[in-house]
Amino acid sequence: LKTDTNELISDVISLPPQLTKSFSRTVYQKTSGNVLLVIQFLQSLCDEGLLLFSLESNTWQWDAQAIEAKEIPDDVGLMMSKKILQLPVGCQSAMKLLSCVGSKCDESTLMLFMIDQEYLQGEKGVKKRKRDASELNHFLPILDPAIDEGLLKKETSSYVFAHDQIQRAAYSLIPENEVALLHYQIGHSILKNVSSDRAND
Repeated sequence: LKTDTNELISDVISLPPQLTKSFSRTVYQKTSGNVLLVIQFLQSLCDEGLLLFSLESNTWQWDAQAIEAKEIPDDVGLMMSKKILQLPVGCQSAMKLLSCVGSKCDESTLMLFMIDQEYLQGEKGVKKRKRDASELNHFLPILDPAIDEGLLKKETSSYVFAHDQIQRAAYSLIPENEVALLHYQIGHSILKNVSSDRAND
């Protein structure tokens, strides 16, 4: 991923990869190599004059010390929120739910939460019914659009936010008056499934 980030930056500012390594390393640390965040971060550096094209030397230059100290700008979070809102409604809802759980969640656990909350698209108003784990496979593709857009990653059996800024953006889309209830419902789902597992044992 660090190599990918360096290649991207090398292409964007038209410099050999060996000359952009240190710059790319800093950008990677700030963005975790997420392409959306890399592009947005580079744009913010240009806007602030920390990355600029010098007519004198006919090449791109940057202020390494200032960039090292720079945080990801707030408007990146806004951009991520807009990106999430372009996804299918069911995918948006699943990402909001995932953002409450943390930066990472096992797929079967997440799907159980989604079923309990009737978060799957088209499930609202439908009477809840118990589903076993084998039925969950039908619902797994709901997060595929977020993976395709680089917002989530699939690591073995877990879904992971590609960057903490994306998790925060998804969380910010939950209406303020619903946050506490959603956390309570997630906790209730965990307790219910633990109790059910113990009963089965």
